[in-house]
Formats: sequence, structure tokens, C-alpha cells
Amino acid sequence: MLSLRRVLILAKKDIKLSLRDKSTIFWAVIFPIILVLMTAFVWVPPQTELTLKTGVCSDDSGNLSRIFIGVLNKSKIFSIKEFSNLNTMLDQLTKGSLDAGFYIPEGFTRNTTSDFPTWIKAYVFYRDPSAVTVCKGVVEGFLAGFAREFAIRRAEIAIKYIELYGGNFSSPYSNYFNLSMIKYWVMGLANPINTTVEVVRPKNLVSRADVLGFMVISVIGVEALFSGLAVGATSVVEEKEKGTLHRLLASPITPLELLTGKVLSCLAVITISAIATVAIGLAVGATIRFSLLSPACWLAIAHLGLAAIFFIGVGLIVSVVARSARAAEALIMAIAFPYMFTSGMWWPPPEFLPEPLKTFALMNPATAAIDTARRVLGYGLGVEAALPKTPVVIAAAVTVFTLGLLVYRVVLRRVLES
Repeated sequence: MLSLRRVLILAKKDIKLSLRDKSTIFWAVIFPIILVLMTAFVWVPPQTELTLKTGVCSDDSGNLSRIFIGVLNKSKIFSIKEFSNLNTMLDQLTKGSLDAGFYIPEGFTRNTTSDFPTWIKAYVFYRDPSAVTVCKGVVEGFLAGFAREFAIRRAEIAIKYIELYGGNFSSPYSNYFNLSMIKYWVMGLANPINTTVEVVRPKNLVSRADVLGFMVISVIGVEALFSGLAVGATSVVEEKEKGTLHRLLASPITPLELLTGKVLSCLAVITISAIATVAIGLAVGATIRFSLLSPACWLAIAHLGLAAIFFIGVGLIVSVVARSARAAEALIMAIAFPYMFTSGMWWPPPEFLPEPLKTFALMNPATAAIDTARRVLGYGLGVEAALPKTPVVIAAAVTVFTLGLLVYRVVLRRVLES
């Protein structure tokens, strides 16, 4: 039978010791604050307009090449520098002095005005995989838009000539294929499919503040990961190295009460960390959708607590190979950092991960718990967003913690016998 009084005394003792430890202060307060600040100013920075340093080389002396360069200059996306020699422009691209380049061949204006096919070649500097994807998308989007608008202008000119010189159109099929239909058909050749792209956001995720709020909850999940693993992995060896383990167990305190006290102290430290994280998040402009009267918000907080218990259970399981506190800390780092970036619990989101990491993230109960909290506290979704995953999260936390408890008893017996 657990004694609540003894458990609370143990938890209070561990909290005091934790708050005196500089490393605990770093991981519980400073580390999540750093993550929030990095998120606010690196991963979700204030909105800025993208400008690509762009070279243009034209071997065409016609008006249309100047029109193309003029459109580039008017665009806010491109900062233009003209070159008289293609090799010089390519040399600047190779050195990384330019982000992109356009080459207009000789005869561009002549072929265009004669309705013959023509071409423009674009170059994008490979700075890194992410940057080249963005730059290539911007350049291709601009060229596609320019080509579409140009085709429409051509069609409008062709229609004017049809109206001037077509005369009365008559044929056996004039009831179905008349002058109006010809004009419509020509315009269809120029722009066969009208396409639009609309970004659909979650109901409340409409601003940078909402994105930051979403990421702040992710940081709390990261803190639960580190703190939970640390408490689980060091629950026995730390007390042994301090010389307090035998004294504690010689008292009326049971091993289960000792572990329960550590779990409560861990949850208390995570709570302190969460308060600091939310405070710094609000300071940099994050929106947290929390209401004392909302059942969904309390369910989201319960999911974060279950994630912490899950991680404590994992820490207890791996403690079987940790012979010292230093070895346990190394083990925690070896597990936590890869897990943080491959589980979808922080960044990148599960959908951005390659297989099989994507499958691992989507099936991971701890990620599901944290993602549910993000959707409720970040997106402002209701209980219906949290309830479907709640049974899975509870089952996973109970199962892993129970396994951890069995390992804890084995480790404790081994340490006492040594």
C-alpha cells in the first residue's frame, strides 16, 4: 500500500535537489527556451519576401527580350544583374554569387512574333537541397506564369485578325462552329486548363502566432522526452552514487514509493519547464489556445502527462544497461536526440519524414499524444480531436511503464546485491 505522505516527501526532496542542480536547470528551463527562440527566429521566422540574386544574359536584340527582362525587374522576387556573356553569368552562378540565371537566345523575338516555338533557359545554383528546391520552384513558377500570359496575349492578337479578316463564317456546321466558337477555341489552345492553387489551413492556424503556439507545445513534448528518460534511466544508479539508496530502503519507504516520488518530481519539473516555455513563447508572439473551462485543453495536458510517463517507462527499461549515472546520461542523449528529429514530435512533422521514419512517427503513441496536445492547444480543436487517440495513448503509457517497473525491480535488486 502506497503511503501518499512518504511519496510526497520523496517528491519534494527530489524537486529541491533538481532545482539546485545546474544541469537540471539547463535542461528543464534554458534548453526549452533556446528551442522556442530558435523556432521563433529560425524555423518560423517573421514573414519576409524572398529575393533571388538573378543574372540575365540575352543574345536577342528584339523588343520581346527587353519586355521579358523588364518583367523580371518589376518582380519583387528577382534582383536582376545583366550579363553580356553567358559564360560570365554561369561562372558567377558556379561561385554562388547568383541564386539563379536566365538565358535568352538569338531569334527569341523573331520566333515569338512569327508564332514559332522558342525557348528560354534558366539556371539555379545548388546551394543546398532545401534552397535549390525553393529556388527551382520559384523560377519554374515564374516561367510557367510568363509563358501562360504570353500565350494568352498571342491568342488575343490572333482573335483580332480573325475578326478583321475572317468575314462571315459559313459552313454546313455553322450552327455549331461559328466565329464565336473559333475565338473560344483559339483561346482554349493558348490556355487549355485554368488552374488555381489554394492553401487550406487548419481552422485556427492562420498566422505565424498560431504556428509558434503549435511549436511551443512541441517543445514541451521535447522536455517531457528528456526529463522522462533522465528520471527513468537514473532512478536507481543516481541514488546509489549519492549513497542514499540503502538509507532510503532501510526506512519504511518501499521501492514503489521511491519510484512514485521520482515520477511526481519529474512531472513537477516538466510543469515548471512548461510554464517557462509558454511564457517565453507568449513573449515572442505565440498563441496558446488554453481555457480553464475547456475539457479539450485539460485532455491535451493529460496527453502530455501520459507522454512523460511513457518516456519514464522507456528510461526505466534502458536503465538495465546503465551501470552509472554518467553512462545513463550518455544513453539518454543517444536516444533522445535521434528520437526528437525522427519521431515527428518536434521537427520535421511526420508527413515530411521519409519512409520508414514516417510510418514510425505516425504509429508512435508518444508522438500521437504530443500531436493531440498540439492540435488542441495550438490549432484550437475540440475534444473530438483528442478522444480517438486517448485509449491508444493510455494503453501505451501503462504498458511501457509497467514493463519499466518490472525492469526497475530487477535493477534495484541487482544494485542492492552488488
